[in-house]
Amino acid sequence: KLQFLYFIGVFFSLLPNMGTVRVCIAVMLAVGVGGQTIYPTKQNETVACEKNQNCTVICEEQGDCKHLTVMAVEVSSLRIECNFQGACTKLIVIGEIDRQHGNKDAVAELVTVHEQTAMNFTLNGFKDIYFNCNEGQSCFHGILRTEDSSKIHLACLSKESCNNMQISVYNADLFNVTVGNALGSFSSNQITLENLRP
Repeated sequence: KLQFLYFIGVFFSLLPNMGTVRVCIAVMLAVGVGGQTIYPTKQNETVACEKNQNCTVICEEQGDCKHLTVMAVEVSSLRIECNFQGACTKLIVIGEIDRQHGNKDAVAELVTVHEQTAMNFTLNGFKDIYFNCNEGQSCFHGILRTEDSSKIHLACLSKESCNNMQISVYNADLFNVTVGNALGSFSSNQITLENLRP
C-alpha cells in the first residue's frame, strides 16, 4: 500500500507545472492523510501509534503480533486486525484518551478471525469500543479493561468466541453484548461492571 501511494505521488510530481495544487496532491497521496498503518513482523516488540492519527495495526500471519505491545495515546482512532489464526496470541494493547482535553470522538476496534488466545486490552477514554469476535475462540481467554469510555460493544457470534474472558468496565454509558446462535458463544467469563450511567 505504501509503495502504491509513493508511486502515485511520484506520478503527480512529474505532471506538467500545476503550481501549488500539483505539489499538495503529490504530498497528500505520498504521505497519506491522517492515517498510520503498522504491519508488525517481530515478536516481543513494542510499536507506538502517532498522536492524532487513525492508527491501524494489521497482523497478517500466524505469530506476527505474538507478545506484541501496541501503545496508542491520544489517537483519533485505533483498529487492530488479526487476520490469521494465532496472529495475535498474547497481544497487549494500551490505549489512552484524555476525555477532558483529548479527542472526544476516538474509537477503538478489534477485528479477529479464528482463535486468538489471551489478548490483553486496556482502553481508556474512548467514545466507542468495538470487539468483533466473529469466529470460534477469536477472543478466547481475552482481557478487556476500560475506564471512562462511553460505549462498549462486544460481538460474540460463534461457539466459544468470547469464552473465559476477563472484562472490567468502569464509568461507562453502555456495555452491550451481541451473541450468535451458537451455544456457548459467551460463557465462563469474569465480568466487573461499575458506575454504569443510566
